[in-house]
Amino acid sequence: PLYAVPSAPVKSILRFTVPLTLTAIALPVSQLVESIVAVRLLRAIDENATALYGIFSGCAVTIINLPVSVTYGLAASSVPQISPLAESGNFAGAKKKAFKSLLITLLVSLPAAVGLFFLAPLATRLIFGSLEGAEKQLLIDLIRIMAVSSVTESLVQTSSACLTALGSPVKSTVTQWTSAILRVGLTAALIAFTPLSISGAAWSANCAYLVAMLMNFWYIVRARGKRYEDNA
Repeated sequence: PLYAVPSAPVKSILRFTVPLTLTAIALPVSQLVESIVAVRLLRAIDENATALYGIFSGCAVTIINLPVSVTYGLAASSVPQISPLAESGNFAGAKKKAFKSLLITLLVSLPAAVGLFFLAPLATRLIFGSLEGAEKQLLIDLIRIMAVSSVTESLVQTSSACLTALGSPVKSTVTQWTSAILRVGLTAALIAFTPLSISGAAWSANCAYLVAMLMNFWYIVRARGKRYEDNA
């Protein structure tokens, strides 16, 4: 062979791939459970339960995720910048790079969130022009409620990548599953015990992303310069 491919211990590979896999499935699993729980609870208060949840998950979440998709590149690019520093023992430099990535994410997502809040009617008309009347107004209200989530979700995305680059993918997994369970439970409580209806799902998403963001920030701040391979 022209060159030798360096081998890595299976244990070292699994230490990263297993948490990353568990992190990746947290959101779709929580969305599936949330959809079942929310629709069943909404049927008790509105005959158009499926349509209401469709406006939330298929319309409002789609629009809110537009800024998040833009910041995905920031999350992806942060890993190769941070991981070599952490692996070499320069943990202070690695954390400095992580905070820089988070700051850039904030500077990109915050104006987008403000724009979504004030331009919600325009976004609704351009992207989901077939909606009219009460459904259109509901979508506008949901976008405005969830506009802040475009910031917190973007920061969660970038901070999760930073934790992985710092050698702590398990902490990101804990964050994702904690926020997923919180989101489902809070959605059920707000729909069942308050007059918020489907807006309860929007508020629960806001709370879940905020908690996830704060947890990731805490983990990054508390990260210590242990050996890279032992810091998971």
